[in-house]
Amino acid sequence: MDAGTVTGRPVVVDMFCGSGGESQGIQWASDKAGVKIEAFAINHWERAIETHRKNFPEAEHICRDVADIYPPDLVPGGKIALLWMSPECTNHSPA
Repeated sequence: MDAGTVTGRPVVVDMFCGSGGESQGIQWASDKAGVKIEAFAINHWERAIETHRKNFPEAEHICRDVADIYPPDLVPGGKIALLWMSPECTNHSPA
């Protein structure tokens, strides 16, 4: 297995995943490049995880406080090809 892959697929972790806008962009880019990814989504808010799970049922979803997480510890093999960390939204939404 290559670095940053699970079962030969690049591992992508979307912290602060929300409903999945960034995940959608990453998915579109990987599809365009012909690359299948292994997606992980992390958020502290159960509603965000529920929504993301409906939009991306194939992703691994983790509902935990992101301040207490070291992403490589959550991914099999501990290797991540892309770690996406969007800005927090609490000042811009009711989250």
